[in-house]
Amino acid sequence: MLRSSIYTASVLALSAAAFAQKQELRRFERVTGPVKNAGVYHLNTGTWTRGAAAQLAAGAGSDVVYCNTTDSGYYGGTNTGETWTASGRLPSLTSPGTVWNSTAAPVGSVPGSAAGCANSYTIDGFQIAYCTEQIGVGTSMTVAFYQSWIPTCTTPVVAPPTGGPFNITGLPGRPATVANACWFVTIDLAGATASFNMLADGDGAYGANTDDAFAWTFTFPSVTSTTNQAGPLLSGCPSDGTGPAHNGIGWMQFPPAVTTEAAGYDGTRFDGPSGALAPTYPGNGAVGLPIPAGEDGTDAIGDDAMRIEFAAAPANNGCYFFGGPIGSGGTNDGPYSNFYMELYAKTVCAPPPPGLAYCAGDGVDVNVTTPCPCSNFGAVGNGCASSFNAAGANITASGQVALDNVVLQGSGMNATGNSIFLKGDTDDLGGVVFGDGVRCAVGTLIRLRTVPLVAGTSAFPDSTQTITLSARGGTPVGSGLTGYYTVYYRNAAAAFCPPGTFNTANGYKVTW
Repeated sequence: MLRSSIYTASVLALSAAAFAQKQELRRFERVTGPVKNAGVYHLNTGTWTRGAAAQLAAGAGSDVVYCNTTDSGYYGGTNTGETWTASGRLPSLTSPGTVWNSTAAPVGSVPGSAAGCANSYTIDGFQIAYCTEQIGVGTSMTVAFYQSWIPTCTTPVVAPPTGGPFNITGLPGRPATVANACWFVTIDLAGATASFNMLADGDGAYGANTDDAFAWTFTFPSVTSTTNQAGPLLSGCPSDGTGPAHNGIGWMQFPPAVTTEAAGYDGTRFDGPSGALAPTYPGNGAVGLPIPAGEDGTDAIGDDAMRIEFAAAPANNGCYFFGGPIGSGGTNDGPYSNFYMELYAKTVCAPPPPGLAYCAGDGVDVNVTTPCPCSNFGAVGNGCASSFNAAGANITASGQVALDNVVLQGSGMNATGNSIFLKGDTDDLGGVVFGDGVRCAVGTLIRLRTVPLVAGTSAFPDSTQTITLSARGGTPVGSGLTGYYTVYYRNAAAAFCPPGTFNTANGYKVTW
């Protein structure tokens, strides 16, 4: 049976979203057996698909947008009529890419962040984990989601919820032969009006980690006494840098013999390995719902606190934690008091571009002060117009710097013939005349490769190349060097903008 005593302790704030006081809740227990997967509950039909390999409905949840699953090895127990509130974060496009700094003062002022791939996400599934003392299939849970929760923990969430409340009944409990059992359950919201939209970072934009939290609440209506308690699996990363077992990047994994730390910054799969520059999506693993590959995710903004609303004793409403990571002493202190949660979305998040297109010969780019030599301006974002393409040529890139698979791609050039990819180590933002076009890549120039054109397009490296762009250009991954690139091509029409016999695309720059 879970311990149920509560006592008050004044503690240090753990992040920029500071709490004046938290009350310590000694109502947690070790997970003593495996956490089993109960399968997928389809809310639309009230049916189950059993087994760990079960999927959400067709077309649902194609990406994980929140992932707080790092196992602390503990679970908490709710009492009759209690509502527990936890917080997390969905990163927006404006979320910065910074690495967690556990030594920054005050603690939590540089919490680490990674950019998301949208400012709003359609949530059509989620996964929860809980432990229960109830026998059979009588456990029930009510879950609701709130887009923004300000200030975190010190005040209750404000109705109505953004998603839910979702009333989930018939959840598996424990066999009569054991004291408790723990389960993962995936809730499928697709095919019903239950799917909901949530703005990222609380309001669609990053706010310096001060107003970016979303919240979820849960109750266990099936809990009617202290002898049949149920509660969430405790998961996440403590937002501090204290102790040998948690340096501010990840919680010591369970079992205790494992001393490596979990990865992540935001509680999302947009971030990558501990200490890595963010974002590294999607290199942190492919998705195979409802159990994704890749890192476990952590939750920096959630802090080591939750809110409890007591139906029987409202005077006790407020912030609680489980004695850790600061406050209870010992090597590892108490368990972390955020809760297992994954959110699934229809958004298919593409990796961010590896660099930036610039230096356009379009007459619109205000940074390019050198005009196209014959006022032969191309389309917006492209290079100067050629004799056969009034829109001009374009260069862009795909791939990821971290994976060293960046590929330059040129288009809008001659139907046949050759193109030449060029790299400079210095940028002349105003541009210089280059044939019938304008080039910003200057300094030490390297002809990366001459590549045959196919229907006016070319790429480097292509499928026939055995060298990477970084190696050919002398810009190793992680060096911080910037390469300035373009592609140029033959344009020898005698009556077009003499005396140039070639033209060039816009520019593209990549920081390695």
